[in-house]
Amino acid sequence: MQRAITEIIEAILKPLRFASKDSFARLSTLRGLEKLVTVICSNGLTKELSSVDSTKLTFVADLFAGFDSLNQELKKDVIIKALAVLEGAADARLTAAQAEPYCEPPRISTEEALAKLQKLKTPLQYVKGIGPKLAKRLEKKGMLTVEDLLYFLPFRYEDRTKLKTIKELLPGQTETTEVKVLVLGEVRYGRRRVFEMATSDSSGILKLKWFNFRAQYMKRYKAGQRLMVYGAVSVFGMQKEIIHPDIEVLDENVVFDAETQGGIVPVYSQVENFHQKTIRKLVRNAVDEFSHCAVGALPETTLKKHGLVELSEAIRQAHCAVKYHGSFDALKARRSIVFDDLFLLELSLATRRQNAKNEEGIRFLSSDSSLLSSKLEAKLRQLLSFKLTSAQERVLSEIKNDMTSPHPMNRLVQGDVGCGKTIVSLIAGLWAIESAYQCAIMAPTEILAEQHYLTTHGLASGLGIRAAFITGAMKKSEKNKALEDIRQGKADLIIGTHALFQKDVEFKRLGLVVIDEQHRFGVIQRAALRKKGAGTALPDMLIMTAT
Repeated sequence: MQRAITEIIEAILKPLRFASKDSFARLSTLRGLEKLVTVICSNGLTKELSSVDSTKLTFVADLFAGFDSLNQELKKDVIIKALAVLEGAADARLTAAQAEPYCEPPRISTEEALAKLQKLKTPLQYVKGIGPKLAKRLEKKGMLTVEDLLYFLPFRYEDRTKLKTIKELLPGQTETTEVKVLVLGEVRYGRRRVFEMATSDSSGILKLKWFNFRAQYMKRYKAGQRLMVYGAVSVFGMQKEIIHPDIEVLDENVVFDAETQGGIVPVYSQVENFHQKTIRKLVRNAVDEFSHCAVGALPETTLKKHGLVELSEAIRQAHCAVKYHGSFDALKARRSIVFDDLFLLELSLATRRQNAKNEEGIRFLSSDSSLLSSKLEAKLRQLLSFKLTSAQERVLSEIKNDMTSPHPMNRLVQGDVGCGKTIVSLIAGLWAIESAYQCAIMAPTEILAEQHYLTTHGLASGLGIRAAFITGAMKKSEKNKALEDIRQGKADLIIGTHALFQKDVEFKRLGLVVIDEQHRFGVIQRAALRKKGAGTALPDMLIMTAT
């Protein structure tokens, strides 16, 4: 099994490493990466793998869904995330016996870490240069705290290190140049008002134009100023021009150096009508004051092993490329942040799995207190016109192991539409019913719930199982009858919509909850249904999805 997953991961890593080499220089020339990764993941998922390895391959396959249609920057983000997941998996191959018994001491105390993390919860209005009004506008972008602003990462970077003269500027290209303002003012083209600025250097004339501007904007500039200009060059009337350029006013007595003052400039997604220069200034203020409060989860040995940088430094480098030009590595900084994020996610999931093992669940047994019986299952198989596939049999075996354990099951069954998830859930429901418990199947819509009822009701009747159907659109008399049957235990199999977790639905002995298309239900909704279990023991949960 270990050799199989190693070969699968290496097969995926090879093209991804090639794509990311030299700051993604070859990415635009690659074709068919989405299909290649998807095929490798799909083939890998047919093999005997651990649940952790299966989850990683499924995650990577989902990441690359629609990859070919993404722009270059989004493609880079997908590859960075996939590398973070897979390289962590590829390197984690030492067994407990092979690994050295080493425990790295924490870099800071728990109290200090908590104090730093608390500072990241500071409301944005208290950040230098923001205040209450700007904070309200940033809130529309979903940014409420310093932490939100620190993780508002650039989606691309502009290279402004290559300074050109006006004569060297190429139409159709995004260029950087240093100019001097000759004249400026409002110009009319028909009914349209345009703020226009004529600038020059020793090689020629360049016009700068703004079609959207305010009167106060014109007061920022004056004749004789030196400007660093960045933007897309075009030609109008045989004259080179840049529409809505990004401008930096240069100090009159300082010689401009593109390497240090231009640098690699971060570009952020739009926030209302904020200028990029304004966004960069606000983010930089937050980074300068609070980035040291970002506490990473990765130990020093892991950082060194994977060539990563500490979280606070990664955040600073991701935002302040201009200050780190020469030693700045955008890919390493972003990869470090993603790796830390995924590490915390995996740690959280592992903690939840460990906590779940300590929760009291139902150990399903047959009526004679022996191991889970399969009498109803045997009768059902006789009624079916087909044999179950090997994949279905394997999943059923895993479900049975979970249901016979004293801890609550929380299992996800993923498969395409028509692959037989319903029959698998029905057999699991029969095991619960045979152990004198009720089984509830919840679907997100009335149509899906009715399909489940029509599919299972006939089979259930043939097995002597009493079924009930609950939806919000039922007549009151019908609903009251179904509710009473559920409350008294006269209904073994209950099928319905979100109406199942309403207060008026009381189960006598709920043992298994089956949820179809779980992404359409919230965590609170799923938890509400699970709390309707028998006594203090949590019912088992089986979640089905085709996505």
